[in-house]
Amino acid sequence: MSCVSCPRIYEVSCAVLVQPPHAVPRAAISLSIAAVVALALSAGLHASGTLTALAAWDAGGFSLLALSWFTIVSCSAAATRIRAAADDPGRTAVYLIVVLSSSASLLATTALVSRAKSIAGSEGDALVALCLANIALCWALTHTAFTLRYAHLYYREDVEGVGGVEFAGGAAPTYFDFAYFAFTLGMTFQVSDTTVSSPQIRRAVLLHAVLSFIYNTAILAFVLNLVFGFAA
Repeated sequence: MSCVSCPRIYEVSCAVLVQPPHAVPRAAISLSIAAVVALALSAGLHASGTLTALAAWDAGGFSLLALSWFTIVSCSAAATRIRAAADDPGRTAVYLIVVLSSSASLLATTALVSRAKSIAGSEGDALVALCLANIALCWALTHTAFTLRYAHLYYREDVEGVGGVEFAGGAAPTYFDFAYFAFTLGMTFQVSDTTVSSPQIRRAVLLHAVLSFIYNTAILAFVLNLVFGFAA
């Protein structure tokens, strides 16, 4: 199959024939999955409200994460540029909602684990397991949201023009390059072999670094709470 018949976003690479959904459809699909899980647990299994809410959030969050990474792994450099620069209605709103809700969920889960340990039986074990999954989910979702955000800020044609991050090698960056940039920053609070020259991206990097510090502190508190709680 020639690239002529592929969607415009894949005019350079035809490795993927199914176009990944944009921001709002990704969020809608994830919310639908969360709603189905919540309905199944509450109506079918009569689970508690806390367990139902946490399981639904995890299901929707992992769905959103999977859809986002489908976009990241399926786009070449040219496809990344076309997709990241395109006018995607709701992109900023989804980015803000993901970052804020992940932050709130992470902090809430840190507090919830104490309650989970006091619940006997399978529900308490399920809550602890869901709390652990939620910690990993919030961490991954936030850095993935910043991955997509950095790509958009880099490729959109505004007053600063295309660019703003200088990657080693000089090749046009793909979503994977922005994932490398975002996850490195999230784990080390600094960039590695890249240089940031855009004021807009610097502001995003500052927010990302502050959130990452809060996340790592909350995760440390969660782990200590879990370890000392079970030791007691």
